[in-house]
Amino acid sequence: VNDSRENLKRTAEFLLSEQIRYEQLNLLPYHDTGREKYGHLDRSYEGEGFQTPDREQMEKQKEYLESLGIGPVIIGG
Repeated sequence: VNDSRENLKRTAEFLLSEQIRYEQLNLLPYHDTGREKYGHLDRSYEGEGFQTPDREQMEKQKEYLESLGIGPVIIGG
């Protein structure tokens, strides 16, 4: 959903420029676990077009963030 290179770069720049301290950065793959809740709330689910990234995609995002000086990066949470 928000894993474009531009978004990842801006996130890294923010963390570095603001000197934000963190123990680790978790990359969380998209999932639709809460999808059924929308029906109970009488709302439409707007995530139909989203897909869960595969492990290879997540590894590429992790490597990219690390190349920008962010780390440790953990896939999952």
